[in-house]
Amino acid sequence: MRAFSSQHLLSEDLIKKQEKIYDCLTVSGCTAIYTFVELLNILGFKISIQVKEPEIEGDAE
Repeated sequence: MRAFSSQHLLSEDLIKKQEKIYDCLTVSGCTAIYTFVELLNILGFKISIQVKEPEIEGDAE
């Protein structure tokens, strides 16, 4: 029962993240991302992406 509950919560969290990503990309038509990457390229920079470390509850940034 606990595993099912945990999986259900994970699924809801995943759905919320997917919706957030969809909204972000469709509202701007992805142009903002491409413009930012091109700006960095012109300035001689290259963007690098890494997997975010899991946040620990209670940590204040």
